[in-house]
Amino acid sequence: METVRITSTPYDDVFRTLLNDCSSLIIPVINEIFGEDYSGQEKIIFSPNEHFYF
Repeated sequence: METVRITSTPYDDVFRTLLNDCSSLIIPVINEIFGEDYSGQEKIIFSPNEHFYF
């Protein structure tokens, strides 16, 4: 069985910190990146994004 090596980039770490520690900034970032106009009153649901290979 082949071993899969998972690495992260500084960008991954910054985004993970944003999600975990600064969740109030998520909506403004989404608005800026995607040109949206969310008010910030929307409910944010966090889901795991890890993928496991067996």
